[in-house]
Amino acid sequence: MSADIRVEYDVLSRGASDHHAIAARFATLDAKRASADLPQGSLGKLPASDEIQAAFDARYQGLGEALAALEEIYGNVGDALGLTLDSYRGSDEAVRDIFTKLLSGGR
Repeated sequence: MSADIRVEYDVLSRGASDHHAIAARFATLDAKRASADLPQGSLGKLPASDEIQAAFDARYQGLGEALAALEEIYGNVGDALGLTLDSYRGSDEAVRDIFTKLLSGGR
């Protein structure tokens, strides 16, 4: 086994923050998308306006679902990186405490 085991806390922390920031950007984008909705009747009374509106609404709803999924995915990755960082730090602190106790004669 390698004696050169390192965890770069700052990289994990930055990765978690970056993924949470991306998730927030998707949430903002989805809010902007929702405010740009095409209201019912805005196409007037064209012969196919109901079908056009229905197609637009379906695509728009799908876009909202996709953005929400991306927000959740990036948030989950950020959470996982944060938990990994916390776990590594906890393990390092536990090992440090054991060595400190051993070096102090078990007190």
